[in-house]
Amino acid sequence: MVLAFRGRNYRISIAIDFGTARSGYAYQFFEDNGAKDPIFRNRWPDTNEFYPKTPTEILFRPDGSVEAWGHSARKRFTQLREEASEKGYVLIENFKTLLHDGKDRDQDGPFIMREGKKFSVMRLIAEFLRRIKEVALKDIAETLGGEGLLDENEIRWCLTVPAVWREDSKQIMCRAAQLAGLIGEGTQEAERLLLVLEPEAAAVHCQQVMMRKNEGGLESGKAIMIVDAGGGTVDITVHEVRLGEGLDELVPCGGGLHGSKYVDRNFREFLARKLCTEAMEEFETQWPVEYAKLMSETWENIKCSYDADPNSRESIAMPRLLEKILETSFPEVLDRLANVQGGDNTVICLTHDDMEAIFKAIVDQLIGKVRNQFTALEDRRCDILFLVGGFAESPVLKQRIQDEFGDRVERVVIPDRPGAAVLQGAASFGVNPGVVIARRSTLTYGKGCMSPFENGKDPEDKRIPKEIVSKIFQQEEYCDYCNGRFDIFVAAGDRVPSDAIVTRSYQIPPNETELTVTFLSTANSRVRYVDEEGVTEIAQVDLRLPFAPTGKSAKRMEIEMQFGQSQIIAYAIDPISGNRERCEFRFSSSY
Repeated sequence: MVLAFRGRNYRISIAIDFGTARSGYAYQFFEDNGAKDPIFRNRWPDTNEFYPKTPTEILFRPDGSVEAWGHSARKRFTQLREEASEKGYVLIENFKTLLHDGKDRDQDGPFIMREGKKFSVMRLIAEFLRRIKEVALKDIAETLGGEGLLDENEIRWCLTVPAVWREDSKQIMCRAAQLAGLIGEGTQEAERLLLVLEPEAAAVHCQQVMMRKNEGGLESGKAIMIVDAGGGTVDITVHEVRLGEGLDELVPCGGGLHGSKYVDRNFREFLARKLCTEAMEEFETQWPVEYAKLMSETWENIKCSYDADPNSRESIAMPRLLEKILETSFPEVLDRLANVQGGDNTVICLTHDDMEAIFKAIVDQLIGKVRNQFTALEDRRCDILFLVGGFAESPVLKQRIQDEFGDRVERVVIPDRPGAAVLQGAASFGVNPGVVIARRSTLTYGKGCMSPFENGKDPEDKRIPKEIVSKIFQQEEYCDYCNGRFDIFVAAGDRVPSDAIVTRSYQIPPNETELTVTFLSTANSRVRYVDEEGVTEIAQVDLRLPFAPTGKSAKRMEIEMQFGQSQIIAYAIDPISGNRERCEFRFSSSY
């Protein structure tokens, strides 16, 4: 987008892929665009694994300050447990998905309660982003040869977000980035932050990888589908490749909450049924570190290797502390376990049927969302399907994708290190945001207004006589008006170029100096009135228009909206003074 970046001399793009399960960063210097791959940290503190992301977990002290984060959070909490000093400490994980589906909300958005304490999700994200930023800047300083060689104003920050997120969730991420110190306050600082849709970042990366390998299939006109299967969300986009121009989105993005964390949820429910809910709750409450080890290490290894072999049979050694709980309070569970496992109650057996039940519902839902994207394409063929994201490493998901869609595309491609595809693509996107030349609007956006009344089309109860309108605007009107019309800025399904700007001019009462503008959305692309079913208020913006018109000219205001980027941006414009202010949306918690 030209306007957002005009007049800036960026030197580096730093992307943070903030994920449900894990998060990381990557960076690329503008001078390296097209010549070098983005650089990312492949080893994080307190782990021996080589992986581009660290767990999205934070450990808080009793006073509310941060004790540790990432891999270090769980390690430190384990130490505190061993020392019997963990009282008042709180370990928090899996908080990203609450932006989308969190039920408890206040003026800052969703929040969660832990140990009688209230934690704002926005502030949890800010705390985590702040620490990723510190690590990133330290690593980059070492690359440059010392601190102080990179100015904050030379940095374009890129923050990844799921394509299925609503505008209120994106806005909270922007506020969290500000709290984290990625950007400062004001319009100019806001323009240093790009929200990058995760599947679009993956599309950029996949395109670059294939071009660098000189692999065929990405000539202009080819359609590519990106299935970004992460821990919390699955995002699916379809783009047409236009070499020399960029990626043109063909249909609105799809997806939903069908990531690998929901397979974990099914496993927890399996344990509750096999052992008993009360025992598992007691185990998690009394021994949270051991419970987390069962889930994040033992089960994670089984989950990532499961290939749907009908002869497969897995077993998990019964954690000793869980066994003690069962022996003390639920001996009948151990007896039942021994009866169904040939006398062995020291392990938890997972048969093929068990594993299939744990995976099937989530994988079926994911496959259904991909199928919906093929349906949306209608007669248009999809040429290449890219499967990326952490869940993309699951053998069972790989096979299902191949079985279901292998005959509908030329090939299914899973890039090396699919978990880093979004991370690297986001850094590249920051260097060249124009690589996505157009998107499809998922909703219809606009605002309420008065329009000339159309006899036989508009209902009589919405008619405002011209005499009343004349008094409102203090000038003679020549027709009746219809109240409550929905003025469409962009309709659902519309192709919106990334540099497209939609501007509307509205007449306002001459003595009006302050206005509250309400923005609306609906899935209906042909909406006519603001009170139709499905129309939702998404935001309100307070505008100040202190300047009076000259002579007898009407007083007007202008609203400029940009929909072609990954978030909605609006400016309020006073045409008399020429002042333009970026609107800070106040999204309602019910949106």
